Amino acid sequence: MEENVHIEDRPIRVTPPNKEEIAYRALCLGALIMRGEFEQVVQDTAQVLSDVEVREVLIKGHEELTAKLNAWLTAQGLTSHLSEREKALFAKPLGAWTRQEIIDVSWRGESLGVLLWSLSLRPRLLGYDTQFSQDDIIKPLGLMTPVDNFLKRAKLRPVKEIARARDVAELWHWRSRTTYLQQTGDKPPEGITYAEIIEKSAEFAYKDGIISRPIKGDFPLFGKPYSALSEMEYSVCTSIAMERHCCLNWLCGYSKDWDKTPTDT
Repeated sequence: MEENVHIEDRPIRVTPPNKEEIAYRALCLGALIMRGEFEQVVQDTAQVLSDVEVREVLIKGHEELTAKLNAWLTAQGLTSHLSEREKALFAKPLGAWTRQEIIDVSWRGESLGVLLWSLSLRPRLLGYDTQFSQDDIIKPLGLMTPVDNFLKRAKLRPVKEIARARDVAELWHWRSRTTYLQQTGDKPPEGITYAEIIEKSAEFAYKDGIISRPIKGDFPLFGKPYSALSEMEYSVCTSIAMERHCCLNWLCGYSKDWDKTPTDT
């Protein structure tokens, strides 16, 4: 059912996915993340283990696990719910994923955490400096078991609650991109500095209950102002914000195609 949802004070006509579509999306992502773990193990094994016999046993074991995972996807009717990119990844033989593909899929855990939250299978969303753990997001799915069990436990949160979370994700993603613009020398609008824009945005977000109290006029992360983040911290929180923003945009109906969901800020 289509609903009017106010996002950034603009009424946007959206058609959010229903509970079943979201649940199937979560199951597909969980299976993809599991396959990514198999890829990680096999590729690390090939590089590290010098014992050929042990290496072959380990690889063979993960080939069998991959075959079981593929069979489960087919038996449970999940292959039709995979995105085109996901189908392409599952079609590759074990060990054929690129390093970047393994990294990209591991970050999908942030999207999966959001999906589980939207289905009321997680009590809250974590802070934007905290990643979801693999155990917390994979265990609730019941992978390799009948999907009906998972579908029965899912209960979709209200549209307004999901839309609110989308606004929060977009704001954190915007803060990340603002840092990028500063680093690349992009000039702010005439008559104002980036520091002033950030300070005003942080003040508004704090008053709206989106962020905790600003630190030195900036968004607080890792217990310090965003501008003071290390390169690694910035990379982590950027990936968290981008993945959650993408997922929440999909949940709010910004795209029917998971692979093409926009993340403009």
